[in-house]
Amino acid sequence: PVTKREIEEYTYAEIEQKTKRVKGMTMPSSYCKPKEMIRFLDEEDPFMCNHRPHDPEVPITLYHPTFTRFQENCARATVTKEDCASVIELIELMRMVFRYESERQHEFHSWASKYFNLAVGKLPLPGEHQEADIGAVATIGQFSFALLVGKIKNEIGEGGGCAYIQSCASYTKLIGLNNSDIVRQGLNPAFLLYLCGPYLGISRAVLGKDFTMEPLTPIFPLLFMKNDPNAMEALAHVLVALKTGLHELNDYYQFVTESGEFGFSYVKQICSGKLLFLVKGKTGDFQDKLMVLKFTKRYGIDGHNYCAKKKVAPEVYAHNNRTSWTMVVMEYLSEEEYITAHTAIYDRKQDRKVLLKKAEDTVSILHAGGFAHGDLWASNIMVSHDMMQMKVIDFDWCGLDGSATYPHFISTNIPWHHSVDCGKPIKKEHDMYLLKKSFE
Repeated sequence: PVTKREIEEYTYAEIEQKTKRVKGMTMPSSYCKPKEMIRFLDEEDPFMCNHRPHDPEVPITLYHPTFTRFQENCARATVTKEDCASVIELIELMRMVFRYESERQHEFHSWASKYFNLAVGKLPLPGEHQEADIGAVATIGQFSFALLVGKIKNEIGEGGGCAYIQSCASYTKLIGLNNSDIVRQGLNPAFLLYLCGPYLGISRAVLGKDFTMEPLTPIFPLLFMKNDPNAMEALAHVLVALKTGLHELNDYYQFVTESGEFGFSYVKQICSGKLLFLVKGKTGDFQDKLMVLKFTKRYGIDGHNYCAKKKVAPEVYAHNNRTSWTMVVMEYLSEEEYITAHTAIYDRKQDRKVLLKKAEDTVSILHAGGFAHGDLWASNIMVSHDMMQMKVIDFDWCGLDGSATYPHFISTNIPWHHSVDCGKPIKKEHDMYLLKKSFE
C-alpha cells in the first residue's frame, strides 16, 4: 500500500487542483445540510467522494493497511476487562440527556483522551470561527497530521444536517486549506467519528485521487443493552480496533516525516475503472523501471508464474496477499511494443486465422501446466507489433483445471461456454471456446 504521494507534476498538479476547489466550500456546519449537499449531486468531477452520492474509484483500503487491520480487529481483537470497563463508562456517560451540546462534548473528550491515550478535543479548522467537535493530531516537529476528526450532536435530530457529511467536510477543509505543503502533498489517512446523542459511527478518510471517505462501521447505540450482550461486545471490539488504529497512524506519520525511501512512485492509472497502475521503481535493480501494479481480490499467481517462466505472460516482480487485497507488480508491456489481440483484429485488420492459431498455441502452454484461465477474451491476449510474440494477462480467476471456480457474479453479455455458471469450476475447454468466439 501507498505510504506517500510522489511529488511529480502528473500527480501533484492534479491534486493541487482538487485542494484549490476546497476554498469554495461553505462551512462544514452548512455543507452538511440537504440544501447545500444537493448542489453537488450532479458534479462530473467531484473533489470529495464519500458515497453521497459519488463513489471513490480506488478502494480506500488500498491507500493504507491500517484500515484493513481495523476491520480485522473488529472481529478478532482481544478485549480486556479494562476495555469492557471503559465501554460501560462511555455508555453511562453518553446515554444521559444533556441540556447543552458542549456538555456532551466535554464528557466525550475526557473519556476519549483517557481511553485512546491521546489528547482529544476540539480541532481548529482553516478559516475564521471554524472547528471540528472532535480532533486528535500527531504533532511531529512543526507539522500536525490528523488522526481523528469528527462531529458531536447533542441528539440525533439536532441541527438538520448529516454528522457523517460534516465530518467529511471538516476533514476536507483541514487538509485542503492547510498551509503546509507537506500536509497537502500527503495521503493523510485519518479516522472520522460522529456521535449523535448516544449513537456512534466511524469512517475512514484519505486524500487519494480525491478526498475519499468510507464508513467503517454501522451506527452503534451507546446504551446498556443487558438483553443483547453481543451488541455491547461488538462495540467493545470496535473501540479496541479504533484505539489500535489511531496509534498505528501516529507511528505512520512518524515514519513519513523521517523516511525518504519508497519502493516505487505512481505514474498514472492505466485504465479508468480498474485498479491497474503504471509505477516507476525507485530502488536497486528497479530504479527508474516502469512496471504495472495491480490490486485485486483474487489472483491466480501460480498460473501467472508458470506462464511467465514459459515466456507467455509478463514477468512477476512481486506478489503480496497479506491483506484482503492481493497486490501484484509485473512487467510493463508498453504500447510501443504490444497491443491487445482485439486491437490487432479489429483496428489493425490482421489475419484472424493466423492470430487465432498463435493464440491457441500460446494458451496450450498454460493448459499444459494444468491451469485454466477462465477469462480468455481477445482483450486478455497481448501481441507484439510484429505479431511474433504473445502473452496472456489478467490471471484473476486462473487456477488448476476443474478446481478454480468462476465468481458468483459474472457478465451475462459474454458468450460463455454452455456449461459456464456462477461459482462453478473453470475448465480448459471453456478457455478455448471463449477464445474462438472472441476471434470470430
